[in-house]
Amino acid sequence: MITSRDLAAIPRDTAGTLVDRVCADGPVETALLNGAGVVVWVDDAWVAFCLANGGDPARAGIGCSYLALCDAAAATDRHSATVASAIRAALRGDLPAPARIEVPCDAPTHPRVFDVLVSSRRDDRGWVLGATVTLSEIDPSDVDGGPT
Repeated sequence: MITSRDLAAIPRDTAGTLVDRVCADGPVETALLNGAGVVVWVDDAWVAFCLANGGDPARAGIGCSYLALCDAAAATDRHSATVASAIRAALRGDLPAPARIEVPCDAPTHPRVFDVLVSSRRDDRGWVLGATVTLSEIDPSDVDGGPT
């Protein structure tokens, strides 16, 4: 298990490279949340994805409440409600394994789907520090009910 101490020891400019090696299929956008659901760390892939999709890293990056963003979107998007519920469970330490949610996030030119994995972040004693959220794009045809 990678702890917050391990992540702090990784130079900022290589953190994205480490994540890319873990997932050979492409970049994995990763954010670490504190116990209140506020983003305390993101990798370079998270920032790059935000910028490439017209987003503002200040609104979806370090210092923002990712939980509040999901809650706000939940009024019109059931996937966001599911992600918010998974984050709350992770913050309580109630996830025995990472929660996986397939979330459609279409680009202007093509359909996209992301695997969102939510898990508890724990210290060496097992105390919950917050949550980890990772996003990785998957082929829409691999999704249940997706085009074949």
